[in-house]
Amino acid sequence: MIRKEIGTNEPFFTHLFKGCLLFESLLKKNPTINAKGGTLEKLLSGLAKPLGLPKQVKIGSANLENVLKEVQVADDAFTTAIIMTGKLRNTLGHNIGWTDQLTKEQYLQGFLLIAVACLHAISTLYRIEK
Repeated sequence: MIRKEIGTNEPFFTHLFKGCLLFESLLKKNPTINAKGGTLEKLLSGLAKPLGLPKQVKIGSANLENVLKEVQVADDAFTTAIIMTGKLRNTLGHNIGWTDQLTKEQYLQGFLLIAVACLHAISTLYRIEK
């Protein structure tokens, strides 16, 4: 567990969620490609080519426990980082009352995946051609 005493994991979930929102904002506000899509999944599909993603990306999940298990065993590919960031965003953002426990490893791996997704979005969508 990430906490030594009994208590809420909400601050850790909120921190991860804010990183996911940063990623989504980087996609929506990029200066090179007009990003469209009402959902993050549609947005990713519209930006699949410049991001180097498959055309159809599935990021839906209603179960935080399963997403946290996936986070823990995720590889370090940028596509995995983007997909897992999307899954974390969708699960964490649709319920703030999660009772799931979070391990230190899951938190750190989630943080790293979100950071990779953000850096990949910046490196591919924020290039200024001369």
